[in-house]
Order: sequence, then C-alpha cells, then structure tokens
Amino acid sequence: YELSTLLLPELPERSLGSVARSLGIAFPEQHRALADAQAVRRVFLALWQRLVSLDLGLLEEVVRLAGRARDYPLRALFEEVLAEAGRTAFGKRRPSALPLAMRLVRPEERPEPLSETGDERPLDPERLAGMLSPEGLFGRVFPHYEHRPQQVEMLRAVVETLNHGGQLIVEAGTGTGKSVAYLIPAIALAVRRGQPVVVSTNTINLQDQLFNKDLPDLQRVLSQAGPQESDLRELAAFRAALLKGRSNYICLRRWEILRRSPNLTPEQVSVLVKTLLWLPRTATGDRVELAFVGKEYGTWNDVASHPAACRGADCAYQQQDRCFFYRARRRGEAAHVLVVNHSLLLADVATENRVLPAYRHLIIDEAHHLESVATDQLGFHITAEEILGHLASIS
Repeated sequence: YELSTLLLPELPERSLGSVARSLGIAFPEQHRALADAQAVRRVFLALWQRLVSLDLGLLEEVVRLAGRARDYPLRALFEEVLAEAGRTAFGKRRPSALPLAMRLVRPEERPEPLSETGDERPLDPERLAGMLSPEGLFGRVFPHYEHRPQQVEMLRAVVETLNHGGQLIVEAGTGTGKSVAYLIPAIALAVRRGQPVVVSTNTINLQDQLFNKDLPDLQRVLSQAGPQESDLRELAAFRAALLKGRSNYICLRRWEILRRSPNLTPEQVSVLVKTLLWLPRTATGDRVELAFVGKEYGTWNDVASHPAACRGADCAYQQQDRCFFYRARRRGEAAHVLVVNHSLLLADVATENRVLPAYRHLIIDEAHHLESVATDQLGFHITAEEILGHLASIS
C-alpha cells in the first residue's frame, strides 16, 4: 500500500485488485488466501522493479532523507533498493550546482495572454442547440447519445443571457446535462470575442471533473465537426485552465528548505519522498495528484505555497518559470474558460479582482452553496472561549 502511494499516486482507489490491474498483473481469483498472497508477491516485485529503475540520484536523496527520521518505515527497503540500483548503474553522474528542485522541474514556456477579437456578434442559439439534436454533432460522435429537451432548453437560455446580458438562474435536476448546456455557449462566446468565461463550482471534485473530463470531451466532439460545420470545428481551439487556491500548489523554495532540515518527522520524510518522485512528472504541482494518508495531509502545509512566504518576482523559481502557482495564473490569463471554486471566486471579490484575470461573464455551478461559502469567506467566527482568552490577556 505504501509503495503504491509513492509510485501510483493517480489511482482513485487502492485495493489489491486495482493496484494489480494498474501494473498489468492478472488477478482472476480474488479474496482467496493463497491467490491473494501470490498477487501481493507479484505486485511487490513489480513495484520493486520500478524502484530499482529510478534515477540513482533520486534514490540517494530518498535514503539521505530517510536517515533524518528515526522511524521512517521504508528506510531499510530504500537502502536495499539503492544497493541493488548501484550494482547495475552504468557510468558516473556529474554533480550539479543547481538546487535539486530546479533539476527536477523544467521551465515552462509562457502562454500568450487572451486578447479581445473585437467581434461582438451575438451567438446563434439555433446553431448551438443543433449540436444536441439527435442528428447533430453529439448524436454522430456518440453512438448511444440521448437527446434531452431540458438540456437544449437550458442551453438556449444561457445563449440568450450571454447575448443580451443580465442574470439567469437555472434549477437543473440530476440527468439534465447542465455542464454541457452552459459550457457550449461559454466556449462559443469566449472564442468569438476573446473574452474569458469564469466557471465556479463549490467542490474541487466538480472542478476537476469539468477540467479533466467535460472540457476535453467537448474539445474532442468539436474537433470532429464536418466540412459544413467549420464554425464549430474552430471552437475546438479553445483553451481551458484550472485555478485553485495557492495552498493547493507546492512551493519549491519551501520544499528545498524542508528538505535541508537536519531533523524530520516520519510524516515529513514521507511527504518529501512522495513529492521527490512526483516533481519530475507533474505539470501542475497540484496536491490532488498525490496520495497522502493520515498526518501527511497536515505536513503538506510545510511545502505548500503561502502568501507570507512568497517572494514574488524576487523568487528564482518564478523568474525561471518553475513556480507552479504562477504557472497556473499565467495559464488562467491565456484561457477562454477558467474553472475555479467558490472560495477562490469570493477571494477575488474580496480583493477587488486581484486573484483572477479580469472577466465579464460568470457561471456559478452548485450556486445553492454560494451563500454558505460567502459567509465563511467574508465573515469571521469567534467562540466564547476565544473572547475570554482575549479578555484574560489584557486584564
């Protein structure tokens, strides 16, 4: 289980069967003692092979970190892995003067910010609604596509509101397909006018679903538009970005500081090892890609981006386009559709638009949660014990 959190953090669940499947290991007979034990053996050997094939410098760093915490449970295992990898290593590694984080994370080219096109023509509701007809683009791409009149009705209402301004409130029951009903008009408007549309959700789960599933699916559908639908195919060029609160992103400078600490807890070592193996692969630096357990969630705060610890333009990681938080912000400035959550949206409201790029069009999904989030974000909470504590401190 521990090795799977290190090497397979993307798994949605961590049963023996799911880990075995992800490694390509056949496991037809489950929940039988002998079959389970044999499967565990094959899974362990497959994970061992992945460890041995890791970069020798990374393994040396893992063993060095493990030596700084007395009770890190995988210390002996990694020492054996390093010894095995060292026997098969070829040639000598050249030392580098760069901090380890800079060697693990490559610079990213800055995207061009979104610019207005000057095209103020209204959207055609019939053209966009036609995509959802039984004979339309969705019906041709998806063999078992189900036409939903309520979805088409919602799409038309969203188009009319985007064309003429004002506010629209929609109550859409389960199965309406509301995300598609608002994303199609949002994409069409953003691409035509070069103006971003912000989509806000209550939960990070829905935020991730929109960004990782719904928007890529729409891009794939639009890219398959026929010769007579060139206007729809052009929409497939839209860019989307996901922006979360800064504590969701790792801060490489704080990570380096923790890595160099002389004494570490087992949880700190575990988080450092997981991030060490993850940094060369991640494009986002978002903690949602990691698999934490127990106290590791609290330890993330030691390496997360934090405004009080941020050096801004003076930070070498930002100057060299390696800072994940500022990368996300730049992607947001280049996006046609920017997906955020309610907390970040309200933080932008509270700071007079200093968090998100400037926008004119906003779609609030899960809007029934907005009031409670606003109460938490824009108010403050104090208990009787805290009041008494303050009074006692001045008496």
